[in-house]
Amino acid sequence: FGKRADPFVDRILVASALITMAYRGMIPLWGLFLILFRDLYLTVGFLLLKEKNRKELSVTTAGKLTTFCIITSIVVLLAGIEPLGFYIFYAGCLMSIISGVHYTIKAYRVIFA
Repeated sequence: FGKRADPFVDRILVASALITMAYRGMIPLWGLFLILFRDLYLTVGFLLLKEKNRKELSVTTAGKLTTFCIITSIVVLLAGIEPLGFYIFYAGCLMSIISGVHYTIKAYRVIFA
């Protein structure tokens, strides 16, 4: 149970921090929506893939880098190091797009292999 629940709990914690930061004007709303959409898209996609094909996709380097950038940006922005925090946040947004596309391609290959 813990192995499956841990990523979801991590996502909820990160989403809570990002929502709070967006509410306080610390990050742009478009970035919040981008990250939340990607997480929801991937979560639903992983669940559907597992249900239909009984296969799981492994975590990719792009996915790990995305998470690293987003969590690091939260810490850096909360520490008040704004220029650096924003750069890392924007890198996390870019990596969200890249990793989302990457996971979509991987899922497509699993489904149609």
